[in-house]
Amino acid sequence: DPLGPNDNNFHLRGSALSVLGSPPGNFELSGKLLNDFTIKVEEMHGVLGKSEVRGSYFQKWNPHQFRFLLKGTCFPTDVNSWLKDWWDRIWPDFEFSSSIPFGDFSISGEWGGDPGNSITYGKVLAKNFQFREMPIASAKIEVMVDDQATIVKSDQITHDLGTIAGDLNFPRAHQLSPYLLSFTMDGELPLNDSRKIFGPKVEAQLTEVNASLISLRGAGQISKPQNSASADKPSNYELSIASKNPFSFHEISFDKIKGDLSFEQGIIRGHFAEFEIGAWRRAIKEDHVEKRKWSTFVDRLWDARRAKSVRKIDQKCVIL
Repeated sequence: DPLGPNDNNFHLRGSALSVLGSPPGNFELSGKLLNDFTIKVEEMHGVLGKSEVRGSYFQKWNPHQFRFLLKGTCFPTDVNSWLKDWWDRIWPDFEFSSSIPFGDFSISGEWGGDPGNSITYGKVLAKNFQFREMPIASAKIEVMVDDQATIVKSDQITHDLGTIAGDLNFPRAHQLSPYLLSFTMDGELPLNDSRKIFGPKVEAQLTEVNASLISLRGAGQISKPQNSASADKPSNYELSIASKNPFSFHEISFDKIKGDLSFEQGIIRGHFAEFEIGAWRRAIKEDHVEKRKWSTFVDRLWDARRAKSVRKIDQKCVIL
């Protein structure tokens, strides 16, 4: 809008000031108040909590449309009170070190508008943090929010043993989804360090698996705890895996394994087309009879080991 003769310039500075419930901080901003009461904050600088951000802000009077542009180091929970209808649900599973993430965000919407009306897009560079106790060395993260979901996506998550890509999709509360989140993953996963990322039910199923690193591709959904709708739509996933290092299952040691895992109705099922134990290697042909024989063998092997009736596995045979 063109500026009128009654537009007012302003410059504000505050110390130990809390803005909309934020941690106390030091703020400085300058801008214009237009004659229709539109606010244009053209320059904004704030140091609050562990964060330091610069940006701009635009606010119309009627309707109450707004837009934030923010860039800088941002400890996510410092701005929970600004974005609490969706933002604060993301971060309880994250633990950040003294290395504060750097972010660049656009946030727009209407104050007092319909639930889910805000639109957010941003990028975050983070180092040395944990997600559900999985250590992550660095990650380039995109955050996208609309009226359907909050999506946290990364094409490059680096850990001590490799890299992995994936995304987390958190349905917005007003969608009344039975799922807490859905996910996709593709890359190298340090399984021993990441058992908790799939939720407590899957973690319990993985207690007998010892694997430092696996190659993984798949997707799944994690249901909300203690929710009647979640009982009808429980947690589930389908994964294709291949071992990168030797690992064990129920104390059976494998040098190599390749196949599929699924989790549904609280049960993990595995279908493996290839594995190696010592010098013994078994690969399955692509025909139904061969696959059925192999599946029966693996099922009996696992059942026998879980019943503690397998005493020894060597290069030549399984002794029951």
